[in-house]
Amino acid sequence: LMMTVGIGIGSNLDNIVNENYTVISADDAVFEGFKYIADGDEKNEITITGYTSDLDLTNVVIPDEIDGKPVTKIGAGAFKSSGIISLTVSDSVTTIADYAFAYCYSLKELNLGKNVTSIGDGIIASEAYKTAMYIEKLTLSDNIKAIGKNIYGSNDSYYTRVGSLNVPASVSSINS
Repeated sequence: LMMTVGIGIGSNLDNIVNENYTVISADDAVFEGFKYIADGDEKNEITITGYTSDLDLTNVVIPDEIDGKPVTKIGAGAFKSSGIISLTVSDSVTTIADYAFAYCYSLKELNLGKNVTSIGDGIIASEAYKTAMYIEKLTLSDNIKAIGKNIYGSNDSYYTRVGSLNVPASVSSINS
């Protein structure tokens, strides 16, 4: 009788590696292409952690809720390097973390829901000396209060350009 143990030295049972060799949490789940985790004090809120690129890339809409829980946050780098063309953030979302839409070179339109009050650093960053990002329309929430440090992600905004942007009067903090 021979027994083989399938756990190697240094393995981590808390993480899974996806097809792109990106470590994702074992707690991540998928709903209509959105990777997410239950978050908040009582795990009663949803944070979007990623998007599967084999789905529709135009007219992507963040759902108001998943599993009966409100989607309140888009996590750091959630859509980083994806091929999305247009994205609408639902009104249930209040926070967009750092680099959420960084390196999305196909992104042309980004509409933030009316309850987004905070966006992180470099949310539309592009890499210097690579293909420039040109977002035709970026719509910010009228309730936004804080904009993270350099939403372009670089001191040289040449690599990310926005055709139409209106900063609402509600903004009380732009970190630079």
